[in-house]
Amino acid sequence: QGDTARYEQVENRMLERGVKPESITTAMNSRIKTDYMEGDLTADEAQKRLVDIGGKKADDAYFKVQEWGYNGEEDYSRFLNLKNALISGNGVDAAKKELMAHGYTEKQVASKITTLISQAAEAGEITDSKATTLLKKYSDMDADDAYWKLQGAHYNATKDEDAESFGKYDKLEQAVLTGKGYDAAVKELTSHGVEEKDVQSKVRSIVTEQSVKNGMSDAKVMDLLQRYGGMNANEAWVRTQELEYQKKTGKSTSSDTAMVIYAVDNKQSPQKAIDDLLAHGKKKSSIASSITSHYKDDYLKLLADGKISEAATLKGRLASIFDYLGYNGVKKIADWEKPKKTK
Repeated sequence: QGDTARYEQVENRMLERGVKPESITTAMNSRIKTDYMEGDLTADEAQKRLVDIGGKKADDAYFKVQEWGYNGEEDYSRFLNLKNALISGNGVDAAKKELMAHGYTEKQVASKITTLISQAAEAGEITDSKATTLLKKYSDMDADDAYWKLQGAHYNATKDEDAESFGKYDKLEQAVLTGKGYDAAVKELTSHGVEEKDVQSKVRSIVTEQSVKNGMSDAKVMDLLQRYGGMNANEAWVRTQELEYQKKTGKSTSSDTAMVIYAVDNKQSPQKAIDDLLAHGKKKSSIASSITSHYKDDYLKLLADGKISEAATLKGRLASIFDYLGYNGVKKIADWEKPKKTK
């Protein structure tokens, strides 16, 4: 009690001299550290002083005293005991308990364990084999998740400062774009938890991005989609049409009649787009169904909103398409206007 009073007297004198409160707190912490390091305070007493007059929370005070008493070569960290326990294989539970007793949740500790293991592997302090074992034991990862986590760690150890972050599909993307190393990239993926259909889906995504952003040619798009994306020639061609629509409008689409729709919307002749679809295996009924699905609600809304002129213009364009496909266009659109039958 006397020691606390002495600290308070010092604090009051400093306040009287106009010293700022934050400067007083710094001075008090420094005084407490000196007293602790010289043996005038025990660890528990130093922690209490830090809380009572040093402006710290109890957990922060605990770790601050731990830092003062640390004399190892490595920089002090609150997680140093946990890191050393993971590397040595001894005392992991005790290190976790220490952290959770002083402000950290079990979830936070688990996340830190994953980070520490990755960092240790990245620095070469443990082998990938040991890191995998630790990640499976403490981070609830399977072998495949651990593999990709460690690949990311090794990448981070060698990447340039401004390089993009690691992704498991990076090698696949390079292989698709360069035409080199594809088999090896696929084998790595499929050997570590990625199904072939997911690889093909990723290829399609890569090709889509490169086509839209960097202007990849239709010929190359079709080649890559057929070789690596799991598509046949007609499917690959349809994808080029969808991408062309996206380039022109800025909107992505999965409609195989995308360029027919573009022609209609922009008052152009859709005949060539329709002929191209037919030449690539699309049936007239399928094209008609897609046009109906895309425009029926819009047409009926124009009528409902009283926009008769706009509705008539759209009706004329659509009717000509249906006529070209072998239907009675006027009748088909008239059927849209019939009230729905109630059961």
